Amino acid sequence: AEVALPRALGFLLDLRCPEVVEVLGEVMQSRKITKLMWGITGDAQALMHQRVPLQIQVKPRGILDCQLAFALRTRGARCKGMAKVLRELAPSASKNLPAKEHQIPWVAYQAQNLRAFEPPLDVKRAAYAMDDLHRLEAI
Repeated sequence: AEVALPRALGFLLDLRCPEVVEVLGEVMQSRKITKLMWGITGDAQALMHQRVPLQIQVKPRGILDCQLAFALRTRGARCKGMAKVLRELAPSASKNLPAKEHQIPWVAYQAQNLRAFEPPLDVKRAAYAMDDLHRLEAI
């Protein structure tokens, strides 16, 4: 099966590389660089507490959690998934993006307690990893 590659560019970072972790720490701790992320709680915790394969332990700053921002737009609203917000705000854009749930067979990996994304990433998994960036851009 052919994998549709995204039009815009992004970065996949290898957090097994000390130099990459150092740059990531500088960017994520900078208040001068605004970072747009979706549902950042788990990612922020990982950045603050990761010790393996390399210690990261950075306190993210200058981040706008777009999922929370959309929830706060409507009083009493709960956080919605990215796919639902994308369908509501940019329905034409969502038609051009592949359905995420069919890209990686998560259950097969989870049932065997295996990593679905073993480095190095093949083209399909790299495209999947970049996909949320393009969905957030569409929103």
